[in-house]
Amino acid sequence: MPPSTTPEKPKSVRKPPLIPVPFPKKSVVPLKPLALAPPVLPQEPAPLQKTMKTILTTNVAQAIDPTKEGTGAELLALFLQQHEHDFTSSIDRELYRGIMLSPDKRSRGKHSKFIRGGLAERVQQHISCEQTDLVLWKRQVEQKVESGMKITSDMQLHILRILHVLRTPEKPHSVPLTRCASAICRITNRTKFIAGELVTGTYLVLFNFPPHGNGSVISSPQQFGEGRDVFVWMPWQTINVSDAGDAEIQRVFSQYDDLTSHILLVVSRFYVLAPKQPD
Repeated sequence: MPPSTTPEKPKSVRKPPLIPVPFPKKSVVPLKPLALAPPVLPQEPAPLQKTMKTILTTNVAQAIDPTKEGTGAELLALFLQQHEHDFTSSIDRELYRGIMLSPDKRSRGKHSKFIRGGLAERVQQHISCEQTDLVLWKRQVEQKVESGMKITSDMQLHILRILHVLRTPEKPHSVPLTRCASAICRITNRTKFIAGELVTGTYLVLFNFPPHGNGSVISSPQQFGEGRDVFVWMPWQTINVSDAGDAEIQRVFSQYDDLTSHILLVVSRFYVLAPKQPD
């Protein structure tokens, strides 16, 4: 028998050791010197703050200021809606005659039609502003009277003699209401005098009572009487009768020798003071 031969075991080959790979060295960048901080520039002084104004000096407040002439239409619109003022005086009806539309034409449309910027529209706006100012002034004085505040006026009159009182009914078969009255009055006080205006003396005064003055403490006909003092506010009107050229009017003025001049004073903003109670 041939001799048995055993295969030789394969010899293991060792893995060669890893050769360390050298890493590339990082290039060191030299540091730059730090930049210097910019110099501090001198600051300009802050602008002064504008003077603050109150809300009453704004354009809106000035436009609806009830103490000024020709303003306050927005306030009156609310006031009239609450108090239902629907009376039109005889003077206003005369002013509207020929300006407003006829009843026949008025019924055909919803609103009155005027030419924009025309005479009728300007007259209507003027009348509306006058009524607005009068109602707001009246309410302002009423509040002062009711609260007991001190009232100051532009002029003070003393009624010496009542010449005539005109009363007309508001509606047919109704109680006549006082519309206007003429009286001889003496100016007892003025806040200031302007050249060419009234001076202290005696004048013929026409008192124009407002439509709703009969039931109010302001411009009340019940308080109107001889010997009473009257507070008067601007605006008022003066009419020089000597320049009128009417002989009849001049004859009437010539009957009163105590008048300072032939000037008719027309007032619509007045307050007749109650008589003083004896101590």
